[in-house]
Amino acid sequence: MTILLQPYEPWPWSRLPWPVPVVAYGRPSRDSQTKGQRSQDALALWHEGNTYILVVCDGVSQSFFGDFAAWILAEALVTYLRDLPPGQIPDKDALLAWGQALARGIQERYAGLRLPEALPDMVRRVLEEKRRLGSETMFAGLRVDLPGPQVPQGHLLLLHGGNLRSRIWSAQGREHRAPIDETLRWSTARGFTAAPYVWHSALRDENGTWLWQGAVLYSDGLFSLDEVALPWTLEHIQELATQDWQSPLSDDQGYLEIRWTQPQWASELTWLEGPVTPTSPRFSAEGVLSWPREGAGSYTQVNWQSGSREAFWSTPETQVVAPAWAQKARIRHVNAQGRASNWSPWVTRPAIHVGPAPWQEKLILALVVLALAAYFLALLLKAYGLHG
Repeated sequence: MTILLQPYEPWPWSRLPWPVPVVAYGRPSRDSQTKGQRSQDALALWHEGNTYILVVCDGVSQSFFGDFAAWILAEALVTYLRDLPPGQIPDKDALLAWGQALARGIQERYAGLRLPEALPDMVRRVLEEKRRLGSETMFAGLRVDLPGPQVPQGHLLLLHGGNLRSRIWSAQGREHRAPIDETLRWSTARGFTAAPYVWHSALRDENGTWLWQGAVLYSDGLFSLDEVALPWTLEHIQELATQDWQSPLSDDQGYLEIRWTQPQWASELTWLEGPVTPTSPRFSAEGVLSWPREGAGSYTQVNWQSGSREAFWSTPETQVVAPAWAQKARIRHVNAQGRASNWSPWVTRPAIHVGPAPWQEKLILALVVLALAAYFLALLLKAYGLHG
């Protein structure tokens, strides 16, 4: 299963229980925590065999529901990178087409996003105008293929856009940094705003010497790390992260790091595992599916059905507006280890009183008009009959 994180509360510095050490950390800004809002930064991770995938997406707060765009792209991008054949470099035109197709595919979900009821009317109007323009997110996705039969020298592939930091370092003091271009984003309205930055390299040379030792992806809420040389100590980056979070420029913080040549790095950290328990959701009369909140780091998968039509959505929230066509739904929770609960029982959407169809309305109107015409004709005939 894919691991997805987009926390309300701080996600502590944690090491995944994988052969190669991967560290994750996430923390909503002080303002987000005060308002009880979810982080705009979404993290996605996947591992199988010799392949490791790390994705960080930073939703643009000035756009409509930037956290939604970050969540959607993080989940989709980790799947896209996972499905690439080892060593393959994606074509930029194909990437653009993929980004556009993703934007088209989530429009039904996007249309169902609801603004908080307590918002002032003026704020609501501004946000609804931003909805038309779409939600946007910055992104960075890294695929690491360790040396093996399919790729003897190993392989690195980086996709990048926006102001996220993507840094890859070597033992010789070299470092590759992806260029920062804040105009390069993914949008729910149009896909990628331009072709993503693509970089790739072998992990080892022909003699088996490591060309690169590790990589880190992090959002601009950890801006103090920009001036620190890699590799750094865990204590140092924890201290700087706390300072950045406490500063007046506090922003959401998202961080992923992998070190394939240092298996003991961050060994003192443990990876949290929240509970996995099946929960029965419920439908409201307005067609909103909701469920109790699960443990830290968990998210929810929703299965919609109606006849032969079916769809699967994932969400970090505890409620979602059902698509117009869905008649029943079930859910399961996925914990921080990527382990899923059993599916809940199906719940059926309440019957909604639906008015007559347009053709029925026209027929009713025609009958009313005919009845009125007959009534007035009868009155006329009666009037002439009385005077005849």
